[in-house]
Amino acid sequence: VYQIENSMATAPVGVETWVWVGDYSGFGMAAASPALAAACGQVVGKHYPERLGVYLALNPPLPFKWGWNMLKRVIDPVTASKVRFIDGEDVDDTLDLFLPQELADWLKAEIELNKLRPLPATQGPNGYWKKPVDPNAHDPRGCPSYCAKYLSGDVVDGHLPHPNIVADLQIDCKHAPTTTSHHS
Repeated sequence: VYQIENSMATAPVGVETWVWVGDYSGFGMAAASPALAAACGQVVGKHYPERLGVYLALNPPLPFKWGWNMLKRVIDPVTASKVRFIDGEDVDDTLDLFLPQELADWLKAEIELNKLRPLPATQGPNGYWKKPVDPNAHDPRGCPSYCAKYLSGDVVDGHLPHPNIVADLQIDCKHAPTTTSHHS
């Protein structure tokens, strides 16, 4: 909800729907939570039904697809129709089709890094919010234009990055406007 509300507060005028991307590279059944997936689907379907343009599930394992066949029965049919499963070589073309090139390229790099085992420290739970030491390295916090605009240390357009990034950058949150959803 935090990221959705942030996106709503900072979306350019006229942008009302989004492409949401889930990268399931390396995802295993130990990480699966059908209850969490159903709850997320319910929240999006009930409170943000028109915000989802399309959800791209990238490289999902076969059991995830089986689980989806059960879960889609309990969420809004319109929301369920917006979910697409994309595998293998189709991922790059799909990202290029739905996203600006800079963001598509950043996500392609993220996907490749997420496939590595062991997971690089910059991709793990204790490092994804930190700026890379090497200025030429992939920045897990976001594509170059996002980092330049929103991670300068100031609140821009009411947008606050992930709380871990805020803490790492020591952004003064007292001056950030609050957002309220207009959906009930």
